Amino acid sequence: VELHSQLSDGYRSIDGVGRRSGFTLTEPMVKLAWEPKGALRQRLELKIGQTDFEADESYAGLTEADLRANPDRRYGSSRFDHHVAEHWRTYLKWIAEPDKSLRLESALYFNKFDRNWDKLDGLTGAGLRTNVAEALAHAPSLAILRGDLIAGNDGEFFTNDATRNHEAYGWQGSVRKQFETGEARHELVTGLRVHRDTAGGSNQRTTYVVDDGVIGAGTKAAVTSAGFQETLATAFFVEDAIKFGALTLRPGVRYEFLDMANTTSGGAYTPVDSEMAMGGLGFTYELTAQSTVFGGVYRGGSAANPSGYAAGTRSEESLGKELGLRHRDRATSWELTAFHTDFRNLIAPVVGVAGGGLMPVSNGGGATSYGLEALVRHDLAGAQGRGFALPAYAGLTWTHARFSDIEGSRLGNSAGLFAGASNGNEIPYIPEWKLSAGLGFETGPWGGSLDLSYYSATWGTGYNAGPRLVDGSGALANPSTLDGKVDGLLTVDLNLRYQLTPSFKLVGGVQNLLDKRAIISRAPLGARANAPRTFFCGGELAF
Repeated sequence: VELHSQLSDGYRSIDGVGRRSGFTLTEPMVKLAWEPKGALRQRLELKIGQTDFEADESYAGLTEADLRANPDRRYGSSRFDHHVAEHWRTYLKWIAEPDKSLRLESALYFNKFDRNWDKLDGLTGAGLRTNVAEALAHAPSLAILRGDLIAGNDGEFFTNDATRNHEAYGWQGSVRKQFETGEARHELVTGLRVHRDTAGGSNQRTTYVVDDGVIGAGTKAAVTSAGFQETLATAFFVEDAIKFGALTLRPGVRYEFLDMANTTSGGAYTPVDSEMAMGGLGFTYELTAQSTVFGGVYRGGSAANPSGYAAGTRSEESLGKELGLRHRDRATSWELTAFHTDFRNLIAPVVGVAGGGLMPVSNGGGATSYGLEALVRHDLAGAQGRGFALPAYAGLTWTHARFSDIEGSRLGNSAGLFAGASNGNEIPYIPEWKLSAGLGFETGPWGGSLDLSYYSATWGTGYNAGPRLVDGSGALANPSTLDGKVDGLLTVDLNLRYQLTPSFKLVGGVQNLLDKRAIISRAPLGARANAPRTFFCGGELAF
């Protein structure tokens, strides 16, 4: 039995209302297991978990100038934004091992997620920008969003009360068999999954009149459909780990058929189907008892949503390669990996658009990503038998990720975060450098760690520059605050714990110990900052 509960009064202060944005989170979970006696070794597991989440959270961000002046600010027009969500997740699993070489698994699962999010969605009025990300770059529209109390600051903004209902359920089973053929030892796994998921909901717009900067009462419009999407997916996979002495080969294939349908908000029904085939070959070779070479070549895929397929979007495809060396002994482990991945038909994230429905995703050309990753861990004291441990770690990743195979000079605004991309541009939100490092201590009931994290600056969109004036089709476009730099950031966290009793642990610490602030995102609608220095405390009860 687990119960996780968390609450915060938030750190963003909303203009004109004198309160901050916060959240409450409650997550109970029950997991039961039963192993019946008998000749067959078997086990039944039942897990039921639930999440209740409520927050005064918004899509809307700030202008860069306002964020630099006060990163904890939120504009007055976001005062009505409120998010409520409930998530149920459960599974019933059967595991059996008729003998040491054979393992059978079968599971039924069900997940249900419902959320209602009333949030700032746009502006109306003569000379105003409808899209919030564009309104942030337009002085008259920005005044409406802020609620500046000046004569003539008149217009309207609206929120969208978006209710979304998601279900995902199905059955999956697998068989794992160990056997030998000549000098080769096999561990063959094959499995089947039948999965259905649905997504639907409704929208309701509330319009607020702004008169000389004063925000008036809201007027609700009729409730409209957001559409409905459904998918029945059948997937089959087979994988074999084949060991020849120090060498292990791991070939595998996966096939998935998607039977889908999209119903628009207007009621138009479109059935569509697609299929994906994936697979690869991985290997490990044991140089010594402590050192191993590993690598592989893998073909992957990612499905579009039903409305995307109905609009002509293609499945995303990738071909990834990796080669690495791993070492582990009593006190030290390290790993060095080189990777290279080619993407086709990139699926572009949909952000910063006003649609109010289940928007179709679109393709954003191709891309190439390659780099190096290094990780080292070492216990500075524990392996010496001193009665305490000082585990240290450091990880560094260098990534070169660029667009390729763009049709036309650059992608248009429908490509969401990839909008404005041209061949050779950096993929947004993939930093060239990432670093993590930390030092921990463990002695008796005490424990803790000091952890450092750094990533280099990235871009908010595929445009890789400030607000653009021309979209991918060559038409004039309103400047948008989605474009521009996303800052690099170095943060340090302190975590402490004390095992008070065998079943109760005290936890606490400081997140962002140095209180470094930066733009960490320009999506979904404008610049947003990371959290300030935050103190936390709590307890963990296990029984």
